[in-house]
Amino acid sequence: MISRVHLGNGALVLGLLGCSPKGPAAQVPPPPLVTVAAPIEQEVTDHRDFTGRTVAIDSVVVRARVTGYLDQVHFKEGAEVAAGELLYEIDPRPYQAVLSQAEGNVAGSEARFTRLAADLERARKLLADGVISQEDFERTTSELAEASGTLHAQRAALERAKLDLEFTRIRAPIAGLTGKSELDVGNLVMADASALTSIVSIDPIHASFDVDERSVLLYRQRIREKKVHSAREAEVPVLLGLANEEGYPHRGLIDFVDNQLDPTSGTIRARAVFPNPERTISPGFFVRIRVPFDQPHRA
Repeated sequence: MISRVHLGNGALVLGLLGCSPKGPAAQVPPPPLVTVAAPIEQEVTDHRDFTGRTVAIDSVVVRARVTGYLDQVHFKEGAEVAAGELLYEIDPRPYQAVLSQAEGNVAGSEARFTRLAADLERARKLLADGVISQEDFERTTSELAEASGTLHAQRAALERAKLDLEFTRIRAPIAGLTGKSELDVGNLVMADASALTSIVSIDPIHASFDVDERSVLLYRQRIREKKVHSAREAEVPVLLGLANEEGYPHRGLIDFVDNQLDPTSGTIRARAVFPNPERTISPGFFVRIRVPFDQPHRA
């Protein structure tokens, strides 16, 4: 009996296993998505990139043209000034005194010249009447010529005195940004020696950069192929970007290319000029320069 029971149980188990449902079928993955884009045609230009530095077009060290004690400073250091704007004043009183003296000398010389001119006219009549000798007439003529020379010199001294007085007011020779004032009020200013401040122009501004020999040869080849223009014969546009800028947002023109390569570096110096109305670029900045090496074309 025991054996039969065990066989029956085993058959029951096998039957249950045989009748159990099948597991889930394996899922087929969907086909992959493929993105298809039509080619975009746009205008492109072959170019070369270089590094350079910005340079002020005009740079002036302001000096006095007369000697004297500094009386007034009329500008703020680092401020932008216009050409002709008053910067400094030297004590004008000594030069005003010299001018007054020169004016008096001219007045005296003019009066003497007028008197001698009248004397000469009378002497000419007296000589014709035989009242005076030829020697007396020539003496009068000589005195008038001497007075004329003296008057000429006095007038020149007067003009010099006017200039010296004008030079006590020191004005900006160019428009641009001022630097530090080197002397304070009360200091002695020496003519043509004492540097008072500096001014650099900022709009427009230059950017100088060096071009390697291989790029020079390639550009000249492109010139022969009529693909680009020579900077010495036509306007060649260039682009500029600052260290903190994306791309090359500033547009300018090449205005100078040196006449020979530097044998020590194997490069040639080029320069471009850029408008700078917003004063974004200052002299001495490191810049990136992009020069086109072909005409724009569709690609």
